[in-house]
Amino acid sequence: DIKFNHNAELFSKIFTNDVVYIINTEEKENYSTEACSRVYLNGKILYSKDADFSHLMGTDDYQYKLYIFMTQLHQYVVAQFKDMLMKSQRKKSEYLTKATCLLRQGKRKEAYQLLKEGLNVFPNEPILLSYYGFLCSKVENKQREGIRICSDVISKIEGRSSVKCELLYPVVYMNLGKAYLEANEKVEAFRAFNIGLKFDPTNADLTAEMKKIGRRRKPLFTFLERSNPLNIYIGLCLSTWLEILKGPK
Repeated sequence: DIKFNHNAELFSKIFTNDVVYIINTEEKENYSTEACSRVYLNGKILYSKDADFSHLMGTDDYQYKLYIFMTQLHQYVVAQFKDMLMKSQRKKSEYLTKATCLLRQGKRKEAYQLLKEGLNVFPNEPILLSYYGFLCSKVENKQREGIRICSDVISKIEGRSSVKCELLYPVVYMNLGKAYLEANEKVEAFRAFNIGLKFDPTNADLTAEMKKIGRRRKPLFTFLERSNPLNIYIGLCLSTWLEILKGPK
């Protein structure tokens, strides 16, 4: 349903997947003959359409014609956005599968854009948010923001006793660890990877990330594998202390 107020502003809401989109149509500020219809999600503009109504100026029944014009603009944008939603209504698993496939191909920017699209439809989906957080660090170079997003995902699912959450932990901790690596915080990255391995000791992706951290120097405990958590953790701690002892360059 379209609602309007005395300022000739029109409002609508679209409900889908427990998400509420707001559509607002009004005359543009500082433009006497232009109207603008925008679609918002949590205050962010997702879609916008401008239209000029200068041809109505000076005509009979101007206010009525303007109302009809803005109503038509509003209805057009509502229809267009609904069509966009229908076309983009992929299953969550499809977004995830495609994004992870792009990541394996090294196409991080494409994966990042796909996840942004997916989050417009499923803004609270933890697995999409987790990968988005890592790529925010990697693609946008926003390391602190990426770490925050990944940490928030873990905070939201912690304490839940569902099988789904148990399956999520290896992935969300892996993405948190990778976000820490982008910030060059190797000790924190190790901790995140290690927690993820506790939930899935055979996880190949987490094991590979642990090996990346531990392969640069000779292992401290030669009777253990280089990728062993004890070698990695103590090696990182020693490296950190050595940097501190060296002092500023």
